[in-house]
Amino acid sequence: MNSYERVMYCLNHEPADRLPVDGTFHLEVWRMLGDHFCTSDHGVILDELGIDFRRVGMGTADAFKERATHTRHGWRIVHPDGTLEDEWGVRVRFDPQERYYRFAYQPLAVVPLDDYEFPDLSAPGRFGKHPSKGRSPYASICGISNLFKGCWHIRGLDQWMMDLLADVDYAEDLLDRMLAWNLDLVRRLAAQGLDILGLVGDISMQQGMMISPATWRRLFKPREAQVVAEAHLLGIEHVYFHSDGNPSAVLDDLVEIGITMLDPVQPESVDPAELRRRYGQRLTLHGTISAQHTLPFGTPADVRAEVVERIRTCGYDGGLVIAPNNVVQPDVPLENILTMYQTVHEVGTRAYARA
Repeated sequence: MNSYERVMYCLNHEPADRLPVDGTFHLEVWRMLGDHFCTSDHGVILDELGIDFRRVGMGTADAFKERATHTRHGWRIVHPDGTLEDEWGVRVRFDPQERYYRFAYQPLAVVPLDDYEFPDLSAPGRFGKHPSKGRSPYASICGISNLFKGCWHIRGLDQWMMDLLADVDYAEDLLDRMLAWNLDLVRRLAAQGLDILGLVGDISMQQGMMISPATWRRLFKPREAQVVAEAHLLGIEHVYFHSDGNPSAVLDDLVEIGITMLDPVQPESVDPAELRRRYGQRLTLHGTISAQHTLPFGTPADVRAEVVERIRTCGYDGGLVIAPNNVVQPDVPLENILTMYQTVHEVGTRAYARA
């Protein structure tokens, strides 16, 4: 059984030879893994870990590359004040170690909406060739910004939250433009043979929603439903939704509009086993391994115990992809990373027992 088959069995809630695994890593963690496996090839590292997914997506326009510099954070315009600008016109400032950044400029905070141009999806350089469905041994996956994140990214979070409360006409105008852009992007990704689409962006915090569920249902739900429906129409059967924290207040709504996988299922905020019992075969869980506590601060034995527990309580009939519940940060010991993946391979189907 190859990775593509394993993932599809899981998403269709059928047991396989083992549960699929996934993961994303901070740049410094990639280097640490590369030193361990004696390679700088990310593909080889993913194979060594047994990761079943391969990330694909939109490339940088050739015209932007002519004005930009290739940095460790991708193609960016480097300004004299040290800020880095992306194709959206958003500027960020990294800390001295270049690990984390703050927003320095978000264009729609100052530029009228009618004067703002979204990145051109038809520009040369955007999309390469990817194997069509089933022809790659891996499951291709691509996360795009959901509408909440996409809008605040270019508007500024404070201003965007005020728009949702006090200038709903502006908010809906921006939402409709972002929706049209996302729908176009989905069509282009589907033409590449994409297997799994993600709508990515936090709508919740550690204990609850960032906005009221009523506001999300009124402004975001019907528009996100259009994105999911378009993906399904074009042959992308599975769409996941990403939000850190606790989005439980709108999980029924997400399932209703066709979301089939939830990421990252942060165990400090939601109980993975309860979600599995509640949604059964309607939802696959992706993540569930604590990147907040167990991976950075636990022992390898702690990591193994958490992985086995997740497989036992959430992995029956498929329906679970084991992964860290966030990008693995530089403070996570190498041994803990290796233990997480090794445990899934070692356990195989032996822990697939309904809790």
